[in-house]
Amino acid sequence: MKRIIPLLCFICLTPGTSLPGQTEVAPRPKIISETEVAPRPKIVPEDPPDPAPAKPPAQPAPPTTEPEPPKAKILPDSSKPMPVAPELLPDPIPVPRDTPMPAPVKPTSPPETKPKQEEAEKPKAPEPEEAARKVKGVPSVNLNLPPVTPPIKEQKSAIPISDRNDKNARTLFLTIPAPRGQIVDRNGAPLAQNKMAYFLGLQFNLKNNTPTYDVLRYARERIPYIQKHTPDGWEITDETILEHYKNRRWMPLLAKRPVPAEAQENASKELPAGIVIVPCYYRLYPNGRTACHMLGEMGRVGGMTTNPIQNGDPIWPGCEGRGGLEQRFDEVLRGTPGKINLVFSATGEKLSEEITEHPKPGQTVVTSLDLGFQKIAERVLRARTQRGAIVIMEVATGDVIAMASNPDYDPNVFAYGVRDADYKKLLANPDKPLLARANNGTYPPASTFKVMTALAALESGKVDGGTYYECSPSLQVGDKLFHNWNRKSGEGSMNVVSAIKRSCNTWFYQAALATGAAQVTSMATRFGLGEKTGLCIPEYAGRVPTPEWWRTKYKGTMSSGDLMNICIGQGDNLVTPIQDCAMMAAIARGHSVPRARLVQQIQALDGSIIEFFPPEKKAELDIQAANLRLVRSGMKAVVNESDGTGKGARNDYVSVAGKTGTAQWYLIKGTWVHMAWFAGYLPADNPEYAFAAVYEGDPGEDQISGGKKVAPIVGDVFNAIYRSKKEHGDSMDGPEDVDKDGNKIRKARVAENDDDQPKKPKKAEAAAPEAAAQEPVAPAREGGLRWLWKKMRGKE
Repeated sequence: MKRIIPLLCFICLTPGTSLPGQTEVAPRPKIISETEVAPRPKIVPEDPPDPAPAKPPAQPAPPTTEPEPPKAKILPDSSKPMPVAPELLPDPIPVPRDTPMPAPVKPTSPPETKPKQEEAEKPKAPEPEEAARKVKGVPSVNLNLPPVTPPIKEQKSAIPISDRNDKNARTLFLTIPAPRGQIVDRNGAPLAQNKMAYFLGLQFNLKNNTPTYDVLRYARERIPYIQKHTPDGWEITDETILEHYKNRRWMPLLAKRPVPAEAQENASKELPAGIVIVPCYYRLYPNGRTACHMLGEMGRVGGMTTNPIQNGDPIWPGCEGRGGLEQRFDEVLRGTPGKINLVFSATGEKLSEEITEHPKPGQTVVTSLDLGFQKIAERVLRARTQRGAIVIMEVATGDVIAMASNPDYDPNVFAYGVRDADYKKLLANPDKPLLARANNGTYPPASTFKVMTALAALESGKVDGGTYYECSPSLQVGDKLFHNWNRKSGEGSMNVVSAIKRSCNTWFYQAALATGAAQVTSMATRFGLGEKTGLCIPEYAGRVPTPEWWRTKYKGTMSSGDLMNICIGQGDNLVTPIQDCAMMAAIARGHSVPRARLVQQIQALDGSIIEFFPPEKKAELDIQAANLRLVRSGMKAVVNESDGTGKGARNDYVSVAGKTGTAQWYLIKGTWVHMAWFAGYLPADNPEYAFAAVYEGDPGEDQISGGKKVAPIVGDVFNAIYRSKKEHGDSMDGPEDVDKDGNKIRKARVAENDDDQPKKPKKAEAAAPEAAAQEPVAPAREGGLRWLWKKMRGKE
């Protein structure tokens, strides 16, 4: 019976699996698109190279000339493959090794694969041109699974005929859970891995007709040893012991919690008879709390069941993802279980065991996150907020580089079943640490919405760069008085740039009245507000109160007073931080709204790309470049001019463009609770990252504003990020590229079809400052004094 111990800790790759060092050609990635509903990816077979299109794709329909507000050009169904620029196709990520763990017993060599079988499983050699394309950019992956006991030596013991006929004898076909695949950041740094966990348990070697008293005495004599070495002890009832003995005595009755790593050695020394220590895979989040809301958590499948043992049962309880990426990609990460055949005698002795199929480890999920950026964002949030969130997105691709919510939690407490006390503590926390505020927290957008009002007014033609409105302390609309945030005094006449810089409410009231509710709210929907951003994990859609929504909700027409609240981001407006960040990325891009991407690709163990999720445009904007320039100028002034509202967002490396916001959030016991925003992009003249950050106030907390509370968060985060980039040799001027001569240059990040794009300087212009510093002497003109002097000296 003791031979069951090495069985339970066995795991290995099946024959034919590609490992580092093999020369097997990596398969070409299947290009797919991630839809808004984000279906679970399916493993797709290799396809031949796509032929060149016979004709160019159809051009989008021209914008309508009707007086109705223009609508965003929604792109075709994203479930279909779309072409991807070659420079956006990433190389496979080298996946790091897991932390080595000692094996509980001496390893033996795995079974060798027969040559004929190996040849049969070897893929057919591709054509030379195709092979070169497949191998290019696919490095070998340095990946080791957590060590476990290798395959046991198969037992071929003769089984007596009497045992075959005894009803207490048993033949079982059980499954061996596979090691779960890893989740890594864009550089291959591990976010979720596996380690070995060790469980103590009771092994019954008793016949079916053993008296109940003897079964309980046998168990109770051994349970104190298990309780001594198991966290929180092990409370187990007599009914559970007897039920396990009756239905599952061929397998150990395991404790609910694993033995702590520090106590493992002592627990496994000279185990008492009838006690076993069983290793199994255990989910590990090596960075603790980092990215917990995106990664999700694990849960046991069915727990330690006491139901009658059946063929196909696992040799230890499996786990499943229950939130975030762990749940979204559970099928990909889970791998394929192995199978083993066991024969037991009537007395419970194991007579033979045969592994008929080896487990196949799960695949690697490569996220868009940068672990370094994520840690910086979380560290600053914890230091400056009690509750808040920040999202950082890559402007060019829509990649989520960091997405943090505070407070957070440690997903390791869920790794193999959370303790009831720990879970109740998390639920009872009034700050809601389980809430992913960055993608599931809905807030009024406050003054960050004013850039939508400004663009709507400019696009309507009712306002242009030379339109001035008085920034008064208040504005009478109907029978209601609507105030500016500065109620003490007026700030004079302003145009759109200065109104954004100073966030003047009364200017935007007047611009919205001139423009109309339909065009203001339509502009917000064009930028993706009121709908999901396309993340592959759950997110809320938010809300934009359009006139149609208003009629459905309130059975009436939106009034001018209602529009006053909506145009400054109050009223029924609701957005998530990821939505606000995507809106700012769209302003930085100028031509389209990016679809938020959190997962870049799925990789096999050998590093080959199985699935790739390309960057996508969510919708095209069709905004005039001149109007974008005005809004961008105002956002740049918010941070970089002395009277801007967001000066606290400045950093020591690059200029920032942004917009502050402060909102009345909700009432509690007659007191308003406020929250604040700061959102934008940077560098201001050549955007690389978009961002959005929120700060949740407490009831009665005053002095809350986007400029005072949130802008400094953004300043601290990007100071640390760009300091790190500089230490690693990355220039601050833009992403690196290589020209035709192989020289490193910096390329613009904004889109090519944006008229506001900074033009790449010609070589002669780029070299002008250096030439001015070392100005050569001009050649002498023929007939001049210098020419005559050189002629006399014989140098002409």
